Amino acid sequence: MFKKGKIEDFQDSIGLKLAPVTYGLLMIIPMILLVVSIIQVFSWYKIIVLILLLLVSFYSAGIGRKYSCSKCKMNLICPGSAVKQK
Repeated sequence: MFKKGKIEDFQDSIGLKLAPVTYGLLMIIPMILLVVSIIQVFSWYKIIVLILLLLVSFYSAGIGRKYSCSKCKMNLICPGSAVKQK
């Protein structure tokens, strides 16, 4: 799907800089909108959805990320890698 690039260019890639912003916004914006919605009209269903969204966010930012980073071939040189370096 992608052409093979130079490993030296990995640190300067645009994807490496945009990934934290993109995934951060994908987690934060729905939570903010859900909290605003709860403030406007309270519902237990919205609270449940917010709790589920928080659980999924913590899983994807923690356990899921560590698993994905361990499978990635670039984890040794990636500054955002969640895998402990030896």
